Amino acid sequence: MALPESDPLVRKNGGSPMKSLSWSEQTVNHVDDRCVQMAIGEMKRRIPGKDIDDKQWKKLRPRSFRGIDIKNLLDNSESRKYVPLALGTLSIPPSLQCDIFNAVEELAGSRYRWKIVADHAESAEVDHRPDLARYPLDIPAASAMYTHKVGKDDPNIARCAWAWMSSLVEVKNSDENSAFHFLPSKDQAGEQKFLRDSDVGRKTRAQFIKYAIEGMLRQHRTHFYTFYFSGMYARVFRWDRVGCIASEPIDLEKNAKQFLNILYRLATSTDDYGSDNTVQLASQKDISLVEAYDPEGNEYLQEYKDMMLKDRLYYPIYKVSLPAVFIGGEKTHDDGERCYLIGRYAFGHYSPVGRCTRGYAAFDLQTKRLAWLKDQWRCIARPHTELDAYIRLHKHGVSYIATPIAGGDIDEHRTVSQGYMTHLSADWRPSERVHTRLVTKEVGRVLESYADSAELLRVCGEAFIETRKGFLNDWDLCKYREDMDSMVPASEPSGISGTWAFKSALSLRYPRKPPSLADDLEAFVHVILWFACRFHLHDHSPDPEDSSKAACIKANVDNPALLSMVYVFFYFQKRVGGGYYKGGAAKYKAILRGEPPITFEALEDGRLPLLGKFLLHAYKLLSEHYWAMDQAEMEQWDVRPGDRVSPDEIEVVRPAPVAVRAASSEDEDEDEELESYLDAYVEQYDDDEFELELEAEIAQAKKMNCPFRNPRRVLEGHAALGTLFIRMFREKGGEKVDLRGLRDDKRFDQFLSWKMLCFLNQPGPTGKPLKLALMKSSAEKDKRKRSAEDSPEDELPRKRNRATIANEVAKTQTPPPWKRSRPGSRKLTAKPQPKNTGKAAVRKAETTRRHRSPRDVAAMKAETAGRPRPFSTAKVVEPSLPLRRSTRLAAKDKDRQGPP
Repeated sequence: MALPESDPLVRKNGGSPMKSLSWSEQTVNHVDDRCVQMAIGEMKRRIPGKDIDDKQWKKLRPRSFRGIDIKNLLDNSESRKYVPLALGTLSIPPSLQCDIFNAVEELAGSRYRWKIVADHAESAEVDHRPDLARYPLDIPAASAMYTHKVGKDDPNIARCAWAWMSSLVEVKNSDENSAFHFLPSKDQAGEQKFLRDSDVGRKTRAQFIKYAIEGMLRQHRTHFYTFYFSGMYARVFRWDRVGCIASEPIDLEKNAKQFLNILYRLATSTDDYGSDNTVQLASQKDISLVEAYDPEGNEYLQEYKDMMLKDRLYYPIYKVSLPAVFIGGEKTHDDGERCYLIGRYAFGHYSPVGRCTRGYAAFDLQTKRLAWLKDQWRCIARPHTELDAYIRLHKHGVSYIATPIAGGDIDEHRTVSQGYMTHLSADWRPSERVHTRLVTKEVGRVLESYADSAELLRVCGEAFIETRKGFLNDWDLCKYREDMDSMVPASEPSGISGTWAFKSALSLRYPRKPPSLADDLEAFVHVILWFACRFHLHDHSPDPEDSSKAACIKANVDNPALLSMVYVFFYFQKRVGGGYYKGGAAKYKAILRGEPPITFEALEDGRLPLLGKFLLHAYKLLSEHYWAMDQAEMEQWDVRPGDRVSPDEIEVVRPAPVAVRAASSEDEDEDEELESYLDAYVEQYDDDEFELELEAEIAQAKKMNCPFRNPRRVLEGHAALGTLFIRMFREKGGEKVDLRGLRDDKRFDQFLSWKMLCFLNQPGPTGKPLKLALMKSSAEKDKRKRSAEDSPEDELPRKRNRATIANEVAKTQTPPPWKRSRPGSRKLTAKPQPKNTGKAAVRKAETTRRHRSPRDVAAMKAETAGRPRPFSTAKVVEPSLPLRRSTRLAAKDKDRQGPP
């Protein structure tokens, strides 16, 4: 399953997706197969630095880890080891403390020192922190950040500052509490045991992976080194965008010099702990150009400017140079290279491996305007780059797509960890990745910032028809026409491309089917339906008690009908082997019926809302196209025994989670009833019963007479759907449609604060079967575990059948979520929930992160200023530290959360 990929313009008082309840399980399953241990000598050879000479060793040897005494340490006394690891300099007598990390830095003549950061989080938004961090001493902005509101009595204590942390250390005092095996022990193959597969091991490993993700997300690095200590053993880790290589355990009592040699090589290495050599901190002179930049009243460009300037402690402004790209026009003598300033990313990837795309509003130092910079690690097995695709599109005269002006591969930035993954078969071994950047002239804004249904349809229509306002972007995984004409499957050579929620029903049902124009056109409809479900009034919408954000969040939580409908329609999948997944049964059924899965009530004047009208007509087009298809032709693209996809892009085929919510201890009691309800709901997915039910309904639909006399494949060309977009705004005679009464219909975010339904135990060559589960808080898990232990086995059956589930749910007066409400009904009758309208509810609302959409199929030019949407205000409790958002954007975010 795809990991939560991005947080476009993360909301103040929100949180990273890494706070979500299911993030740990997803990430560990995703990354474990990509972690490899190697001999210490091989790890050392990967580091281009120097060894400690005999003279230096004489200085270090007397104090080599002498200050660490683990014999009498309690389980919670890890902090007693921080001091001997990090503190002091060579000038302090060894009898006082063991200053081993900083002693090595001083011997190397480095400008870095190690600090203890375990007690001071960066902010309420980003509160995860390691035990030790390596910081620069000669950068004022860095020291201002890591010393912010930290007691001056101990200069070795610092704040966690992810933007400035070149490396980190995690400390555990025992092997049992560690993420990895450290004590000498052999597996069945006679090799040192590596990954600890206990509950504690997986949990602490997820925490350690989180640190690597944050470091590589927030900084510009080609790879990232981290250290893990357990008892008197240590491991060294090197992360890149394919995976992680780790040293075998180093015995610090017997082989201290072995570890210190690695530490010294890193301190003297030419790659500066994996720093990206193509970027440098921007000078104040360059930054002053951004400060002087005038967006000329464009509020979206102003947001990007504010984000770059106001978040500099958390996201320093860097200068990056790229080769110029020319699409027409004449070159000038100074056009060989272009330089840009970038600050905070607008969206980023919350996984250590994969393409790990980051998007930046970039200030062009040549034109003194904003452009858009896309940074990612592409799989070299893919035959075409995104820049190649843009050059080809422009060569063929495709209008109003983004214009590339700089970029290309950085050939010296390549991954190395794939070469060590010999434990994986050749079919599953990931390919090498290369660092690549692309700058386009146009700056877009996220599609979900549309004002109302009219703007949503207009922008999607503009992207479809290719006008000057909306445009299609993200061409990095596109297929060329000759590939489609030669029937090359979408899964070759590097996995199935596309966002699962928006893929066509046929491409989900037949994963080997080559991509077609009809699939792309159908995706437009699914994007619009997804936003209709999320932001507009329909028969599954929640009904808040008032317009406050707290009431809206509570209404969302109390609305499992919409949650289940969205999950089943957009995200349900089944693993069918070889890395393939199938889904789309609910989409297929709705298309055959010619009706969208949600309905809209008529307005007072009898007209349908604009989105309701569009979706009704769109589903008639989809239905006609599908009834005209030869089903026997489709069956040839079903998955056959022995079929396998490449592992390089396999995360793309798995669905994103329905929603993301920050974990909070305050949620546990309030949401216990909902968790119990959903527990019954999700257990049915342990078998094939639900899919069989959908397939039976589809088979029944196929038996009925075709509703079209002579159905045509209307999506084999652009005309039918393009005409529908036009008819939303123009009558047949050409006159404008009267939109009065159809505007200003965007509600609050109806996905906000949902419990997160997710896939666990992700498959892989060494993984476990796919399973759907609802992640609960640790307190709730413990409670239910104790309950199970205290109850007779026959009273707590491990699995309940559909009838049992239905009976249990019926007792609560709540219809099961797979029986959706009838068209026109407002919502399901739910069991009364305890009201919580006091400070706790407000505090919970204010600390919940707003979920962001999957990658948008269509983007809007920032040059087209949209009308600001209506909003209501809510009081926000200010944290003690500044967060990652600028003050201006934070104020806007605070106001935008409520419904119209």
